[in-house]
Amino acid sequence: MERVDQMVMHICPFFAGIVLVGSVYWTAVTYGAVSVMQVLGHSDGLRFMERMDPMMLLVGLPCIPLVLVAAKMVRWEEALVRLLLFRRVSSSLQRTLLGCFAFVVLKGLTKLIYHQKKWLFVTDRRVLNHPDGTDEDT
Repeated sequence: MERVDQMVMHICPFFAGIVLVGSVYWTAVTYGAVSVMQVLGHSDGLRFMERMDPMMLLVGLPCIPLVLVAAKMVRWEEALVRLLLFRRVSSSLQRTLLGCFAFVVLKGLTKLIYHQKKWLFVTDRRVLNHPDGTDEDT
């Protein structure tokens, strides 16, 4: 009985670790699949994942949350802004005006893209007649 107890004491941490790692992995796969379906849309996301190799999905989907978390940890926005605009300008007023101009341009481009997508959605839509339940033929 004591030997069985020692064996259980040695095996239980391994089982707990396997369950923990499996849970984290499956959570990452689920989060990756939900992210794909949110970005591509529900039906296109499902079609995309159905066409993919299952092994590629099991490796690729958990990488999505890892990349998202890593991208949030790295301060890449500040480095990009310093690289593009603000390092060369010495005047504080010029930097402010340049930042304002960049914001207005990027906001305008974003708004333009949004309205284009909205227009494409509206023009692509089809309105079908819905039967109201009354039969006019009788």
